[in-house]
Amino acid sequence: MAKAAICLLASTLAASSTLGQWTVTLLDPPESEFAVAISVFGDRQGGYAFIDGESRASVWTGSAGSRVDLHPAGAASSIVTSIGSQTQGGIVRIDDSRHAALWRGSASSWVNLNPPDAESSFVIAIDGDLQFGYIQNNFEARAGLWSGTADSFVDLTPDYAESSWAGDAWGGVQGGSITVRGSTRGGIWRGAAESWVDLSPESSSQTSVQGLSADQQVGWTHNNISPEAALWSGSAASWVNLHPASMRGSVAYAVAAGFQVGFASDFNYHWHASLWQGSSESWEDLSLALPGEWSDSRAMDVWSDGETLYIVGEASRTRDSYPSAVMWTRPIPSTGSLAALALGIAITARRRLR
Repeated sequence: MAKAAICLLASTLAASSTLGQWTVTLLDPPESEFAVAISVFGDRQGGYAFIDGESRASVWTGSAGSRVDLHPAGAASSIVTSIGSQTQGGIVRIDDSRHAALWRGSASSWVNLNPPDAESSFVIAIDGDLQFGYIQNNFEARAGLWSGTADSFVDLTPDYAESSWAGDAWGGVQGGSITVRGSTRGGIWRGAAESWVDLSPESSSQTSVQGLSADQQVGWTHNNISPEAALWSGSAASWVNLHPASMRGSVAYAVAAGFQVGFASDFNYHWHASLWQGSSESWEDLSLALPGEWSDSRAMDVWSDGETLYIVGEASRTRDSYPSAVMWTRPIPSTGSLAALALGIAITARRRLR
C-alpha cells in the first residue's frame, strides 16, 4: 500500500503542469490579415502583424487592441524577435536586405545594427544592454553580439567552425549552434569565440540550442530520423530528451522558471504547441486549450513572474491558412497547494487499497 501511494504521489507531482485552467488570448489586431507572437517579457508580447501587404513589427500588452506599431518609415517589412526590459530587437527589411534592428518602444527609435561589411543581419535575443544575433555574407552565418551600434558587433564563431547561428541569450550566456565539417553542433558561449562549449550528446548526429534561462538550455537533437526536443543544464552530460513518445518529432524553443515550450509534430505532420517541466513524461499539448478547431500551433516563448505562466506563439485553423498570434496564461500552483493535492490523492489511494 505504501509503495502504491508513493508512486501515485510522484506521478501527481510530475503531472503538475496539467493543473489549473488556461486562458487563451488571440492578439491579432482587427486590421491585420494575420499575426505571430514570438517573444514575451513581463506584460509585453512581441512579434509582427501583417497589414496592407507588410509584416509590421509589433508589441502588445495582453490584448489585440493594445498593439504598438514599431515598423520604421520606408521599410519593406519588420519583425520583433525579442523583448527586453527597456528595448526590443528584431529584423527590418530595407529593399532586399535584412538588417538587425533595435528599438526603444517606438518606430522612430529604430537603430540599424547592420555592420558595414555584412550583407544582412538579424537580432535574435536581447540580454540587458547587449543584442545577440548573426550576420550573413554569401549565405554564411556568423553569430555575434552588439552593444547598441552597428560597429560594435563581436563575432563569436570559433576558428575551427565554418559558420554559427544564434538561438538565445540570457545573463551573459549565449546559445546557438556552429557548423563543423558539415555537422551542426549546439552549445553555449560566454561572450567570446573561445568560450564555446559543445552540448551535443554522443548519440546525436546534429544538435542546436534554441533558448536558455539562468540555468537551463533547450533546443533539439537529431537521431537521423527526426528532431527531438532537448534540455541541458550547461554540459553535454546533462542532456535530457524531452521528446513525447507518442509524437513523430519535437523542438523546444524557450525555457523559463523550469518550464520549456516548443512544439511536437504528430504522425500526420500537424504541429502541437507544447509545454514541458523537465521530462518527456511532463509533456502537455497546449493546442487542446485553444478554443474551437485548430490544425497547427507552436509555442515560441515563455515567461513567468512566479505567480503566472505566460506563453506566446501561433496557431492556424487549417494547414493552409495564415496563423494567429496566441498567448496562453495560467496561474502557477504554489508548492504548498501541489503538496496538499498530492497528499490528498495519496491518502485516497491508500483508502481504496484497504
